[in-house]
Amino acid sequence: MTGKKLDKEQRIKLYRLCRMSPKLSKRRVARELGVSHTTVIRELKRSSCVIDGHQDYYTQAQKAQEAAHLRRVTASKGKMRLKTEEIRWYAEFHLRHAQWSPETIAGKLTTIGASISTEAIYQWINHERPDLKSSLLIAGKSRRRRRTMIVVRPKPQAAAPKRSIDLYTTEAKERQCIGHFEMDAMHGKQGGRVVQNKIDRKSRKMFLDFAPSLEAQPYADLCIERLQREVPPGVLKTLLQDNGAEHSEHARLERTLSATTFFCHPYCASERGTVENRNKALRRFLPKGANFDDIAPEFLEWVEDYYNNKPMKVLGFRTPNQVWKEGLQLAA
Repeated sequence: MTGKKLDKEQRIKLYRLCRMSPKLSKRRVARELGVSHTTVIRELKRSSCVIDGHQDYYTQAQKAQEAAHLRRVTASKGKMRLKTEEIRWYAEFHLRHAQWSPETIAGKLTTIGASISTEAIYQWINHERPDLKSSLLIAGKSRRRRRTMIVVRPKPQAAAPKRSIDLYTTEAKERQCIGHFEMDAMHGKQGGRVVQNKIDRKSRKMFLDFAPSLEAQPYADLCIERLQREVPPGVLKTLLQDNGAEHSEHARLERTLSATTFFCHPYCASERGTVENRNKALRRFLPKGANFDDIAPEFLEWVEDYYNNKPMKVLGFRTPNQVWKEGLQLAA
């Protein structure tokens, strides 16, 4: 027998037994209902103030059911969603200043031993801290405007033969280790500089740089300089790119970086889902149509540091920097 709460049918049976067989012991009644005898004792004690002994057993059970429902509603209203002051401070700080989602906050708290659910944080905001609703970020709700203007794209430059993603290695596909990168360019104002995003597939660590244009040679020079500086020798293995003209220097990238370059199929951005997903997140700080010439390099460094130190659900609520560091230790 368990100490579970009584439902409506059990209450009707309880008060019928008490009315028809008043000499039955509480333990006998509990066995009939399939619950603990303490459950029966508490039920009769709690309901003694709301029922009348002259009523029939069905009316008594109905009154007891209404009283039990009222107790549950009252208890839920007075319930504190986040139990400790430390957890409440942690949630408020990361909502206001770090601008993490409730799911990220709950996941990170769970990894450090303070188990809390995402729903509890939302309930806390709705009932106790409505002033924090403005800090909630609603992802994926923006509507894209249809482009009406005709975009003239630069004519592709002659390049060496490309290696298709059909030949992509299993190690890279399954994200077995760090060193497999995806590359893409984020556009701002037409004709201005662009953001070159290089992201590791396993750790999701990003390396962001401002490129003066989409001209192939300086674009490749920027990639070579950053990856040689940030990635230890032997760690970089592959580069996955799209078919834009800015990636026509891929043969020089292979020779200089000792990495194998691969290209997606035309119009298949989903084959580079990691960098496309991160570009969407970056649009929060680098919106479309913005003039990147007016943005300081220090701000781009801050954006890169923000996302590389933000816990991610796909990484078990570890940060990209943590996973990257672990990968470097294994590679060494």
